[in-house]
Amino acid sequence: MKKHLLLLTAIIMVGSITATLNAQSVKDSWYGIGVAEVPNETNNYLGELILNEKNGKVTGIFNYYFRDSLFTNKVEGKFDKVSNQLLLTKQNIIFHRSYDTKTGVDCPMYAQMTLRNSRVESVLKGMLYADNEHQFTCPVINFNFKRIKDIAPPPPTPKKQSYTILPKKNKEATVILPRPSSIAIKSDTAVVTKKAPAAIDPKQLLYSNRQKVYTQELDIESSSVRIELYDNGEIDYDSVSLYLNDKLVLGSTMLKHSAITITLPLSDSLEYNELSMFADNLGLIPPNTAALILYDGKIRHEIMMTSDLNRNATIKLRRKKKP
Repeated sequence: MKKHLLLLTAIIMVGSITATLNAQSVKDSWYGIGVAEVPNETNNYLGELILNEKNGKVTGIFNYYFRDSLFTNKVEGKFDKVSNQLLLTKQNIIFHRSYDTKTGVDCPMYAQMTLRNSRVESVLKGMLYADNEHQFTCPVINFNFKRIKDIAPPPPTPKKQSYTILPKKNKEATVILPRPSSIAIKSDTAVVTKKAPAAIDPKQLLYSNRQKVYTQELDIESSSVRIELYDNGEIDYDSVSLYLNDKLVLGSTMLKHSAITITLPLSDSLEYNELSMFADNLGLIPPNTAALILYDGKIRHEIMMTSDLNRNATIKLRRKKKP
């Protein structure tokens, strides 16, 4: 009897270990922020890992934003399901103190990360580190990646359809279903195609997760406004983006003493339009502070905008109703 119990216990343990190993995988899309391991460092890397894995071999793409530019690297490596260790071979990463992304120097770096799974989320936590020849000039960059599906909003719950049963004279019942919004017609020659799901924009997710801080509310007479954006003070390589009603209208742009100008149409259907400033990085002197000049026709408004990696500076623009 004892031998049977020991055998059954061993089978259960082996099955449990096998199921656990099979559940561990890095094959997915991951998103996170990397920070150089340097005191008072403010520059960061907005990173996206798209990984494929087969029999422990890993291939994929590493996309990352730095200042005002997007970089793409092909990656290779291996994943150990026993230790949950992900190792990626050498790739070039732009130096964390590069002022110009077009002429900035590269650091040859390797990746070492650990996969941690829980009921709430899955995390790839680790670092990019340089080889021996560059270890004193290229500091470690610490990364904390999360599965994109863990931070994306859940899909809406479909509504239940209702129906009405009407009695007929012959005591039979007729079921009246709601009219569908569209009808699919099958034929021998028709080819049915499905639209691919929209790709998740990591930057949009990051923007949505930051708190909006309302700095001012303005009454606007014109149907559109002209915006001028300047760096407020010393040029410290701040990079920002502008969102109107939560939609990107100005991509990553470095603030300078010369004006960044954009004209934006306003919506009449909304109670007010929201203009938000998103910090792509913190430059050399955090937080990101900009002088925003807004022209409502000939009326000029000057507003100070301050954003960081947790908050989006936002102003409300309310259209004046015509008498």
